[in-house]
Amino acid sequence: MSEPPLSEPSAHEGPDPGASQVADPGLAGRAEAAGLEVAPPRLPLWQRLAGLALVLVALVAVGHLSGLDALLADQERLQASVANAGAWGVLLLIGAFTLGLFIQVPGIVFALTAIYCYGPLWGGILAHSGAVVACSAVFVSVRAIGGQALAEIERPWVKAVLAQVDAHPLRTVTILRLIFWSSPQLNYALALTKVRFREHLLGTAVGLIPIKIVVAIGGQGALDYARSLFGG
Repeated sequence: MSEPPLSEPSAHEGPDPGASQVADPGLAGRAEAAGLEVAPPRLPLWQRLAGLALVLVALVAVGHLSGLDALLADQERLQASVANAGAWGVLLLIGAFTLGLFIQVPGIVFALTAIYCYGPLWGGILAHSGAVVACSAVFVSVRAIGGQALAEIERPWVKAVLAQVDAHPLRTVTILRLIFWSSPQLNYALALTKVRFREHLLGTAVGLIPIKIVVAIGGQGALDYARSLFGG
């Protein structure tokens, strides 16, 4: 008895589940044409810098006109507020530190407040941690608006300055923090370079240790001496 002939696969049958799926070569092109999974075009350099300048000027103006900068810079009032806040004093101080750097209040005000309220050891740790958090917050915010704007400037002297930052980012950030501490201007400048966040975070954490030790041990007297040496 002869076997029945093998039937051809029906056109109505679905694809073989065991067969490998082959991607449509035109899928990526169609997705790109539809704007899917494609990063939006970046704003021109001048627009990002102008927008960043506008935001920073607005923050400083609001801080000055509202009196917030003077309020945060009033060390005695800040110390009383932190001391009266109880367990929330730590968060209050870190928040004030972060806001202060955005509106150009010297970070040392908050470091001294931490030492006064929590003592040399825990206050020193809080002063260091608050500075790292505040500097990182400014870095992330400025980077989000301005991108790596300085790295896109074609002038030779700018490229020469940034060459060291690009070649040794961690070392550069550490040295700059040793000299300029938690300077808001330094935060802005570093955010606009090619320095990655983790390099900025580590370099800031290491570079700020000496000044926090000086403040924790010597208090205001040691601080005044250090500032006279660095001109800060």
